[in-house]
Amino acid sequence: MKKLFGIVFAMMLIALPLGTYAQVEVGAGSLKIGVHADVSYRWADKDKDPPFNGYDSITMGDLAVILSGDLGDKVSYKITEVLVSTQMVGQELQPVIGAFPFEAYGDLKFMDLLTIRIGQQLTPTLLANTGVHCAKVIKTANFPLIATAPAVMGYNDPGKSWMPTSVTGVALILKIAGIEVNWTLFDGIYEWGRDTGDKGKGGNVAVTYTGEIGPGKLTARGFYYDELEARQTGYGVGAIYDAEKWFVGLEYASDSIKDVNDWSGWYLMGGGRFSSLEVVARWDSIDYLKGSSKNDQEDWYTIGVNWLVNDNATLGVNYVMKAPEKASWESSREINEAIVFMEIDV
Repeated sequence: MKKLFGIVFAMMLIALPLGTYAQVEVGAGSLKIGVHADVSYRWADKDKDPPFNGYDSITMGDLAVILSGDLGDKVSYKITEVLVSTQMVGQELQPVIGAFPFEAYGDLKFMDLLTIRIGQQLTPTLLANTGVHCAKVIKTANFPLIATAPAVMGYNDPGKSWMPTSVTGVALILKIAGIEVNWTLFDGIYEWGRDTGDKGKGGNVAVTYTGEIGPGKLTARGFYYDELEARQTGYGVGAIYDAEKWFVGLEYASDSIKDVNDWSGWYLMGGGRFSSLEVVARWDSIDYLKGSSKNDQEDWYTIGVNWLVNDNATLGVNYVMKAPEKASWESSREINEAIVFMEIDV
């Protein structure tokens, strides 16, 4: 554990100057340039278990460059190019180097009510589906078990399907009175940032509400997608309420590929803020094979403390208790994991 505390101290020394620098906006006319980076140190009490090789090490998370801007009053654009991403490679958590876009689209706006979006956009599924951003929305270093992230793999995961992270196509986006309707027809789907070729033809629709209610802001969403060629469908619903001193969130999702895969799950989180410290707890639960009753469920319990250096930098410590459903012949398979992470947006 001495090493763990040493890592925490080192990350604090890095986070402080970087967090201060992150308050400076880099811009040139209608072009804004941003950089996102995160890094984590992970330790597990069963680091020799095959599904969890690679612990007790510092792992680069995601490194991305974000370009956005306006071309006149009606046209805008955004490009998020990921240079490094963390993924499960075989049975190890590893950074993968290679340039691929999460987003690359242009918007044409009409009267602030209707937007036509052409190109590749993040699929509006889970509110926790934040692309390269993690702590900004879901408050912990681990994406939920139901999220579209190959960096998250449960002990009992049989190789479940991922919901689409981003899709390439044409979207109609209608905004009125805090409600946004996104209807997209796509041809060429990108799951977790990789082009899967001719697999992706279909559509998705999402209805999102954002508004001030009481002391905080409520964001709620329902969504559905249908990928015709792979016969993959999914849906979900959830909400996050964020007040000045506390927050709570709950999301449910289900995904199915006909005759191949069928899963559903949810997460519940809540926490409070005390000056620049944020305390958070989250419960993840997933059923990997709906209809089966043996060794196919898993729950994660996470507690954490985040230091909000400023609006652009977060340093956090998480403790995760992983409780997969055990087969009758096994006495214990719980995995306890400690994570120290840092997220910077410049």
